[in-house]
Amino acid sequence: MIALAIQTMKFLLVGVLNTLTGLAAIYAIMYFTSLGPLTANAVGYAVGLAISFILNSIWTFKSTNPARHSFPKYILCAIIAYLLNAAAVLLALNALKINPYIAQLCGIVIYSTVMFIACKLFIFKNNAS
Repeated sequence: MIALAIQTMKFLLVGVLNTLTGLAAIYAIMYFTSLGPLTANAVGYAVGLAISFILNSIWTFKSTNPARHSFPKYILCAIIAYLLNAAAVLLALNALKINPYIAQLCGIVIYSTVMFIACKLFIFKNNAS
């Protein structure tokens, strides 16, 4: 139980770090280049995903799987988690009439939970995690 709590905390710390790094990349791209906000967002999101994959693979889940096997799974799960995030936000906004800021938090909880479970049971399975 303690090991799971530590792993969860590591996962959350990686999430904070990849979010801050991705946001810094977005802002830097918008400030230093002529790329628009959507392109900057896509690049920043990719930077965050890469950092998240690397740190979760090495530090959080101590994966020994080759990246060529686990990275495609990671991307697939991130897409699924994002779609569930968007669905949760839309449900919270439209059906439950929740404040938009709270709705976004609901989406983040869904995304993070799905990604943690996917990492633990699918992406980095059969490792020292």
